[in-house]
Order: sequence, then structure tokens, then C-alpha cells
Amino acid sequence: MRLDLIQAKVRARKLRITAHALTEASKDGIRAKDIPDAILNGKEIERYPERQRVLIQAMMPELGIPIHVVCDYSDPDEIVVPTVYIPGRKRWTLDQFRKPFSKGKKK
Repeated sequence: MRLDLIQAKVRARKLRITAHALTEASKDGIRAKDIPDAILNGKEIERYPERQRVLIQAMMPELGIPIHVVCDYSDPDEIVVPTVYIPGRKRWTLDQFRKPFSKGKKK
């Protein structure tokens, strides 16, 4: 599903945020009201078609840092947010790409 269609469902209030997403958001200081705003103002940075999910990144205005919102569009009636988090610097670059995985430290 295209991002504009996901955003249209969010605007129509066809959004469900899971308890897990709310718990994870709270741990990172992200408020429930920040989640729809992030979807509406963010951009898609990864797509997982086999799971019918997209990863959206948006800036959190109050903190000036990016947040990630996973949107599941497998339900035709609503968008489901299974998790929300602040991306870790160890796994993400500032330009929104995953860093290569490496085992152990290089000598």
C-alpha cells in the first residue's frame, strides 16, 4: 500500500495503535498523539511487502530527533501500528539507512 493511502486512512481515523506500541513509545518519551502526526508528516524509509508493513520516519518536533513508526496495512479496514521507537545510532545512520551488520570488532 502506498504511503498516501496509509495517510488517508489515518486522516479518516482508521488507525489502531497496539498496547505494545504505546508501551514502547512511552519508554522513549513519545506521546500517543505523536504517532498519527508522525505517519502524516513522515516518509517511508523501508517496505516489508511480505508482512504488509512499512517503516515511516518522522522528526519529533519537541525533541528534534527522528522516530520510527511501523505501519501494518494487512487489515483492509484500518492501519495498525505494532511498534514505535527512537532509532538507535548503532543500527541507523543519520541519513536513514541501516548500518551494515558486523560480527565482533575489527582489529
